[in-house]
Amino acid sequence: MIPPANRSARAYASVALDSRADGSGPREVVMLLFEGLLERIALGRLAIEQRDVNNKIRHLDKALQILGEGLRTHLDTKAGGELALQLDGLYAYCSVRLLHANAHSDTAALDEVHGLIKQVADAWRETRP
Repeated sequence: MIPPANRSARAYASVALDSRADGSGPREVVMLLFEGLLERIALGRLAIEQRDVNNKIRHLDKALQILGEGLRTHLDTKAGGELALQLDGLYAYCSVRLLHANAHSDTAALDEVHGLIKQVADAWRETRP
């Protein structure tokens, strides 16, 4: 059972995130996806260090969901051309590395994915108007 304080904090965080996403365009939503992905990778790493298997699985599964259903699914390969195709390949590679990290509790794989995604997120942030 989740303590009431944790439920309240999660509900607040969910509403805050929904509010940010609802008032934003697609560019801001992508930035939120990057932020969420990086956070889940960091939490997954922490769970590995603490030998917390349940949280490791939960956080890394969410990271995979953000990559697959959030970032990768919404790539527009027609409008994005070669860049979108390269991002698709990068996201596919990162998904494989996250699966490996989850299966083998490999923090080096998480660090690799975090570094790759952070570079893309930083570049995306710089292109914002």
